[in-house]
Amino acid sequence: MLLPQDEPKRIVALFAEKIPEGKILDLGCNTGRNSLFLAKTHLVDAVDKDEEALKLLKAKNKTITTHHQNIVDFAFKKKYAGIICTDTLHFLTLSDLTALVEKMKKHTLAGGLNIITVFTKKGELVNPVFKHFFDPDELKQYYKDWEILTYTLKMADCHAKKPDGKPFQHETAMLVARKL
Repeated sequence: MLLPQDEPKRIVALFAEKIPEGKILDLGCNTGRNSLFLAKTHLVDAVDKDEEALKLLKAKNKTITTHHQNIVDFAFKKKYAGIICTDTLHFLTLSDLTALVEKMKKHTLAGGLNIITVFTKKGELVNPVFKHFFDPDELKQYYKDWEILTYTLKMADCHAKKPDGKPFQHETAMLVARKL
């Protein structure tokens, strides 16, 4: 789903300065709201399966390296100072997201950050495109061997709207973790 937005995800903006020097990977970047923000201080690789979204991103910043493919199939060839994956993992099956999180962890430099947001099971959204709603502490458990800088659960308005035009409310888990 194409979601042109200019502002980075709040958690990304809050923790960007804690990402060490080095390249950043933005998985499921869409039109690049986080990539564009992070490219002000870092080199960025951005991955998304939506070719139109990547074209919009490239039109805004040609220094960002884009990869047109499903994030599940992304071939990690280097380690990153930071890996960002916001509002994306809940689109994957449990086995695919588990494998991807392990790749993310393996391909993060020591001292590097992973910044992730996902939908939990609490909320109004019911849509077959979402393959996995997370238990409240599930995402945190994937990173129990890392330093958790923040882990927050928050009810928020979603992009999707109800028939009356009001946004759906759904809980989001937000994690920032540092590789030890």
